[in-house]
Amino acid sequence: TVERTARTPRLRTPGGRNLVQTAQTPSKRATPYSRGGGEQGDHSPRVSATPASTRHGSTRVLANLVFPAELSNKSWTAYRLSPLFRYNAKSHPKYSQSFGVHIQAADGGSAPRVQITTLPHLAQTSSDLEAVRIVVGDVAAGEKAPLEAVLCSVGSERDPTPPFSSLPLLVVRGNAAMTRHLLSWLQAEFDAQAARLQLSPSELTWMAAEWLPEAGASRKPVILTYDTPDPVQGLSSVTITLSPDTGSALRTALQSAPDQCPVRALETHVQAVTHIKTETLRLASVGTFVVFAGGDGRFKLFPLGEGKGHHSLLVLQYLCDLASADRLESPWP
Repeated sequence: TVERTARTPRLRTPGGRNLVQTAQTPSKRATPYSRGGGEQGDHSPRVSATPASTRHGSTRVLANLVFPAELSNKSWTAYRLSPLFRYNAKSHPKYSQSFGVHIQAADGGSAPRVQITTLPHLAQTSSDLEAVRIVVGDVAAGEKAPLEAVLCSVGSERDPTPPFSSLPLLVVRGNAAMTRHLLSWLQAEFDAQAARLQLSPSELTWMAAEWLPEAGASRKPVILTYDTPDPVQGLSSVTITLSPDTGSALRTALQSAPDQCPVRALETHVQAVTHIKTETLRLASVGTFVVFAGGDGRFKLFPLGEGKGHHSLLVLQYLCDLASADRLESPWP
């Protein structure tokens, strides 16, 4: 593994005009990141609801800025989930019993304790159903849960079509056997199919660009880890770390140039200051002050403190959009 840290440069337009002057001594290398915007064939994804304070503006307003603590600081695996047939939020006790019996039939022995409840604060629009939390095991008694899962819809603009209910994003943490039991039970109970949510390199790059650190608000760096092509011997990955100062400088620059493609801007900047041709590599994971996410659908949301829950909500909304294939057209042709 090769690690390289990108220094904070002076960011320029192609004409040489400074966009950002950082407090540190800048590199002599300019980053003509605005050349990357508007290239043919760029279809970078875009979150459909972003607070007005961020660079893209807002098309949907978050109705709720409280983020459930049950989802923070835990490693999850994301799945796409098809609509649930005849789901009824009032039947959670019945579903809890049904899932317990399903596990018992598969594993033998006695049925485990299963709790299926509503998880508040994730629904943001009238089209969103309240999120559903599933816990296997007696957590109140100090038992470690072999399975935790959340089904959710965050910021949906699609009205459900009865008798189907849409909770397109399923996030799971637990052992492989329990995960298989959950997926098979969802199919048996609601005729719902689940598949691992894979994140493409462009989607990961977009996440890194969207959640660049705000100036003075976070000291977490931006971490980009790339897999190398198969023919490369003795080198499995390349990790590039952008310091918090570099990340906040890029964020400020992009806010002052909203017509630029943030994905292309970040890629061009990284190549300019590291001289690594990232287009020959495959982005495998990204880390920001909000989230760590991998192309295999695994992610972790970091606790952010009071008043900053909207960042985590927007990450889940973005994953919901990807899970339901509800993606907006890129604003950059």
